[in-house]
Amino acid sequence: MPPPPSPSAMPVPQPKPSMPPSMVSSLDALPKDAKKKAAIAAVWFIISGIIFFAFCVYLYVDMVNAKNAQRNVDEGTLWSFIGVLATFGALSILLAIVDWIRVMGSMKSDKWDVAVDTAMLLSFPGFIFGLFGSGYLLYSLSKKMRTHPFYMRTLPPPTPVCERCRQPVTWVPTLKKWYCPNCHIYL
Repeated sequence: MPPPPSPSAMPVPQPKPSMPPSMVSSLDALPKDAKKKAAIAAVWFIISGIIFFAFCVYLYVDMVNAKNAQRNVDEGTLWSFIGVLATFGALSILLAIVDWIRVMGSMKSDKWDVAVDTAMLLSFPGFIFGLFGSGYLLYSLSKKMRTHPFYMRTLPPPTPVCERCRQPVTWVPTLKKWYCPNCHIYL
């Protein structure tokens, strides 16, 4: 058997980058892209609210003009439409505020998991009250972030808990088992 090589003759292992450079640059671009999409979604919510309120004004003016021209108009139906559109407009602007505070605020404070979950939640009413635009932006933001390594690295690892006491357990590598310090049992 030949003698082992001397330490100076052994090759020095070179550190391998954990991610390719293209991935690292996209990691830097993702938060900017996500913040931009959330801001555009908030602006589109406000524009949608203004559009709903503009239709309210249009219907009201049309109803008043019809009454002045002595035309027969079903006022109850028109007031119902005006009420529904005004409610949609108010909800759209409220969603813009929630988007700005909850999604953008969470992104600025590096709580990406909260931002992504809130964006997904807001995407459903965004399709209705954001005239489809805000919903699409928030859904695509959420979908892209959930699969991106930037988001994946911000999620805390799952902590196993004891089945009896529901307290966190620790890993014992020598036994390759989980140990509950509270119950003093191996799982």
